[in-house]
Amino acid sequence: MICAIPILRSNAVSQSFTKTDLNHNRYTGTGQDAAKRFVKYALIGNDGVTGKFFYEKTNQETGELPW
Repeated sequence: MICAIPILRSNAVSQSFTKTDLNHNRYTGTGQDAAKRFVKYALIGNDGVTGKFFYEKTNQETGELPW
């Protein structure tokens, strides 16, 4: 019997500056905005990119930044 192993994708995503109690609410980004970014890249399909770093504030077109 052959087991199918899903393809693993590994990427890094910056949440950007997020307003939290820990930083005394100094920033404007919300936790919901940060969560949307993580979910967007977590749901990349098997044909998606891997080994990338994403920070949408700096590169709004693709979100990708060089390591």
